[in-house]
Amino acid sequence: MLFIKNIKTSRLLPSLLFIFVLLSSFLFLISIGKDKLILSANANSKLSSDILSEKEKLVVLTEKSVGKINEADSLKPIIISEDDISNVKNIEKYIIGENGKSYLETTPNDTYYSNTSTSYALPGQLLDSWNLRDINLLPTDEVPASAWKTTTGSSNTIVAVIDTGIDTTHSDLSANLWVNPGEIAGNGIDDDGNGYIDDVNGFNFADSFDANGNGTYTNIGDTNNANVTDSDGHGTHVAGVIAGRSNNSLGVAGICWTCKVMALKVVSALTGFAYDSDVALAIHYAAVMGAKVINVSLGGGGTSIIIDNSIEEAFKTYHAIVIGASGNDYIDSSDSYPGAATYVVNVGASYVTNVNDPLSSFSNHGNRMDILAPGGQSNQGATQKEAIVSTYKSNQYALMKGTSMASPHVAGVAALLSDYHRLDVSPWGAKEIRYALLSSATDITNTGAGYAVGFDSKSGYGKLNALSSVAVPNSSVSFLATDVTYPVATINALSDVKAHGTISINGTVSDTNIYIYTLYFLRASDSSVILQRSARGNVNNSTVLSFDTTQLTDGDYYVGI
Repeated sequence: MLFIKNIKTSRLLPSLLFIFVLLSSFLFLISIGKDKLILSANANSKLSSDILSEKEKLVVLTEKSVGKINEADSLKPIIISEDDISNVKNIEKYIIGENGKSYLETTPNDTYYSNTSTSYALPGQLLDSWNLRDINLLPTDEVPASAWKTTTGSSNTIVAVIDTGIDTTHSDLSANLWVNPGEIAGNGIDDDGNGYIDDVNGFNFADSFDANGNGTYTNIGDTNNANVTDSDGHGTHVAGVIAGRSNNSLGVAGICWTCKVMALKVVSALTGFAYDSDVALAIHYAAVMGAKVINVSLGGGGTSIIIDNSIEEAFKTYHAIVIGASGNDYIDSSDSYPGAATYVVNVGASYVTNVNDPLSSFSNHGNRMDILAPGGQSNQGATQKEAIVSTYKSNQYALMKGTSMASPHVAGVAALLSDYHRLDVSPWGAKEIRYALLSSATDITNTGAGYAVGFDSKSGYGKLNALSSVAVPNSSVSFLATDVTYPVATINALSDVKAHGTISINGTVSDTNIYIYTLYFLRASDSSVILQRSARGNVNNSTVLSFDTTQLTDGDYYVGI
């Protein structure tokens, strides 16, 4: 296992004090310094946010009977604050109304979206946009409201796609591709000084070459390959679910209509897999370069401290949320990495044929899975229609299934949340977005099929619900500003310190606000993790980890929780 050493992280600078004033209908920003006064005519986005919040508190007074209708002023409503109503003379003359809001009608016109299209990817079967309707992005007969009536995102939000690369020339993705503002394409120079050469749209961590260009992988962080072209199609498909250009009369509608996708290639076309070192570097790069949402639709590997460190850094230092796939082996989700990492929102796959038992037949599940999202179904016949249509390599479109497709649904909604709360007094970060996604999920309570009220191992906290997530108020997530204190955790002493055969570790975890605990089994000589298990909820003197010691070499081992 490879490790990254001496990663330097930036610290947040102390916030400057700004005073905002409104002069003659122009917005000015005055910065108060010790020795000088600077006046700028640039409107500040924070001020815009304050104005919007104030407009929520206004009321409209309209006269009950209008006199001369040809006089424009007689039709003009009076707009005041609620506090000023008591100062209005003859208030009985007026109708008092709320300062309501109107929304854009947001049904996109993309080819594989409209239910009037004759070009279905799945003609005569389920609508190509079934997955978007399933998470309440747009109105349906059952749910007339929609998340897209509240927000469709903007180009201010960056989502990193850590995968096989992206087709950067795809007609449904190119306009939403992230462009590094500090880099000049093709000049062979690290213009922005971030340690990577020509990283205009992202970077290729999988296929870096040495100085001679002969394909030898010489060291972690080799900086000679910014070619992020997708030769597999998987990464392009994932990117399209998140941010296929919407409402452009073409192809698919991505969840975040205009957000920018950063292409980070970690899966080599030569090998078909990703090294932990490349994934860790890609996560670090994404967070440092401004991605607030990071999607990793990979899985299958064992635990990795190097990936854990990068994810924790992204979460805590850069407030970027990492979304991962639970895996497609219908096994315990804790065995698929990096989705099972502590700070990742771990996504399982769902389908809609049976709303009371939505877990896809291939999806991993268990106590490390957080939420379900549309991923399709593997069965043939009637349920074969449930696949996800999205962009594909070589400017094509394709149907794919899997938790790899479920994960970007959550990443797309996370991008909507990040963008929607970007101008808040306290903009949402990873903690707030994570809370909103999980607390607003549609709970599956069918106990007969193995589900339960609240969290359970078959659906996590439930199915992704975009509409409910954007409705989560700021007030309900304010407590997330403070980290949860460590719970009380103990491991019972072993009766036989020289263990042979199968051994069970019993323990107790007790705390009123326990979210998750992880038990580690490590080699004493180098503290490398041999096995780990994570679970939720309190445990009272019961088994938290079992393993067969005959599979290990003789020696000393640590157990920690």
